[in-house]
Amino acid sequence: NSFCTLLARPVRPAPSSVRPPQPMSFPNTTGPVMAPDDKPCSDSDEAWMLMASVLVLGMFPGVGFFEAGLLRAKTTTTILAQVFCGLAMLSVMWFTVGYSLTFSPSATSSFIGNFDNSLLLGVSFDDCATNDKPISTGLYAIFQLMFACITPLLMTGAYAERLAWVPFVIFTLLWELVVYYPVAHWLWAPQGWLAKRGAIDFAGGIVIHTTA
Repeated sequence: NSFCTLLARPVRPAPSSVRPPQPMSFPNTTGPVMAPDDKPCSDSDEAWMLMASVLVLGMFPGVGFFEAGLLRAKTTTTILAQVFCGLAMLSVMWFTVGYSLTFSPSATSSFIGNFDNSLLLGVSFDDCATNDKPISTGLYAIFQLMFACITPLLMTGAYAERLAWVPFVIFTLLWELVVYYPVAHWLWAPQGWLAKRGAIDFAGGIVIHTTA
């Protein structure tokens, strides 16, 4: 009888150590993704932009040797001097007034910027740029510097052996001020009249190659 009573007793399930499946939770991706140090700029994007700036900088001797190869041998040093001296002059001009006339966030005109960020006043390497959120404003200014310098120098082969040194300097600085800065503001600044109309110029086909 005791054996039958044991068989008739209900069997209790053994306690299980396996937790029941929990509902999956996903991180909130609707808000801005912040870096671990709460810096809104992306370190990986900034590293790539630095590399891209260095690669564009390497184009300057390439442009000089390319154009020198299309001319007589005696003009080789002249072309190289024009390219490297143009790089120095245009760099100073860009940091003095160029960036402010092109990308000043306080500009209200659709055709040209203002002088609020002259000498890079208010341009920081900590806060992110208005035009490209993942990178800092200072790095964005350096990246755009490369294109502001190389654009007028692409034209040196057109007037090689035709312009003396002083006319070359005057023409290059005036062209940068009158042509490049306004057109870059039109397309690459949010306030530009072409940018407001949906024009997109990712590779500089209009700002760089069409103008030069």
